[in-house]
Amino acid sequence: MIGEIRKHGEAGFTYQPVSKDSPKEGWVSGTEKGTGRLVEHASGVPEKKLVAELEEFARSRWSQFQKDPQAHIGGWYDKSDDTLHYDVSEVTGQDKKAQCVAFAVAKSQRAIFSLKDMETYDLTEGDYKQYGGDRWQTLLANRP
Repeated sequence: MIGEIRKHGEAGFTYQPVSKDSPKEGWVSGTEKGTGRLVEHASGVPEKKLVAELEEFARSRWSQFQKDPQAHIGGWYDKSDDTLHYDVSEVTGQDKKAQCVAFAVAKSQRAIFSLKDMETYDLTEGDYKQYGGDRWQTLLANRP
């Protein structure tokens, strides 16, 4: 799978290690700051090593993945700088975009992603005002 991602450019993956589910539709948001990992010069890293790193990442957060079936490992390859990014992502249903936006705002994220359309939706100041309540300015200022 990692080899295919690197070969095709900025494609990615979403995987729930407990259920082994890889959803093809739904909305994705990052969770907490600091959960992500970055592999530089990813095209030169053997696939076996990348898979081992992802497996270790899943083991280190196993209880989170067991407790929350919406928690997934989300990853993508950025061909422009040859980096593989992955983190803990939250996946909601295709009909739950507003729920995903509200979750992303609460976590001070910059965007959400549609698995069905393979499109990024950048969060706006309006999204933060609508879903951030009294804390919207603080949440907006805390984005990575």
